Amino acid sequence: MTDRTLDAPLGVRSSRALRETPRRRVALVGTAEDVARSAAALADAGPRLRIVGVFLDRGPTDGVDLGGLPVLGRPADLVVCASRMDLDEVIVALSPRMSAARLLRLIETARGLPVDVRVAAADGMLTDLPTGGASLRLVDVSRRPLRGVAGLIKRAEDVIIAAVALVLLAPVMALAALAVRLDSPGPVLFRQPRYGFANRTIQVLKFRTMYVDRGDGSGADRTTRDDPRVTRVGRFLRRTSIDELPQLINVLRGEMSIVGPRAHAVAMKVEGRLYDQAVGAYFARHRVRPGITGWAQVNGLRGEVNTLDKARRRVAFDLDYIERWSLLFDIHIMIRTVRTMFDDPNAY
Repeated sequence: MTDRTLDAPLGVRSSRALRETPRRRVALVGTAEDVARSAAALADAGPRLRIVGVFLDRGPTDGVDLGGLPVLGRPADLVVCASRMDLDEVIVALSPRMSAARLLRLIETARGLPVDVRVAAADGMLTDLPTGGASLRLVDVSRRPLRGVAGLIKRAEDVIIAAVALVLLAPVMALAALAVRLDSPGPVLFRQPRYGFANRTIQVLKFRTMYVDRGDGSGADRTTRDDPRVTRVGRFLRRTSIDELPQLINVLRGEMSIVGPRAHAVAMKVEGRLYDQAVGAYFARHRVRPGITGWAQVNGLRGEVNTLDKARRRVAFDLDYIERWSLLFDIHIMIRTVRTMFDDPNAY
């Protein structure tokens, strides 16, 4: 389970160590037998731990009695359920009969969420680790990004930059709004449902760049070079990225960041398939807030994504950004964004 991309070294704790941590909302993943065994051992953590859901990867999910624990479906349902469960942690209950491939599959599902991920092993399963007499060992797999002080720094960066930018760019935004209004009939702003933090749907704001009767609010029909749906003013706004400026409001609302993985339309497709079905680990990019600009965009991956290879490269850059985040890295990306605003051949 060691992975060079993880943001923390492998750690091992007993269930008793949870007594020293703040109250945490936990989901358990595994078979009914393994989950029941882990839940019983985790009860030692007392009121500081609350199991809020169980996701069974084998056997029936209806009518299963796990001592009152709510069975919410399969591991794949974690992606949908986690956003409304306010999870802190996912624990995968290890079984002596579990294959390595199956364990990795469950871990990858959980790592797509903005939570800590651990594997729970009964005493004796991990013979190379000290037991200390505990009935359960918890092995760290990955930790939620931008936690603690890092998250506060990131949010302060977003609020300060967005507020200053809105003041300084107010004249530009006013002129852009007037130009949109005069160029073609319809609203000045365009709202589109896109994926936000923890796979929640947010309404992303942009200056309208397409004719109202030709636009695609779902994002399923991607924009192409010389797209006839784009207005004359819209071409200029898109070319200069001025159409993105209303997203500064999304940043102040806490829905987006200045820098982060780009917010994708929920119906966005590549080679006829939805992004999350076509690209592995896609949802892992939603462990942080989406950004107005991002690491992928300044590396030439802006504009139309018409091949699976481009889609995978974008996601790879997004995940690399999450793992490498720092304030200086964000500043570096912002500087590169400004440099490419007027000469990016992929902007259309």
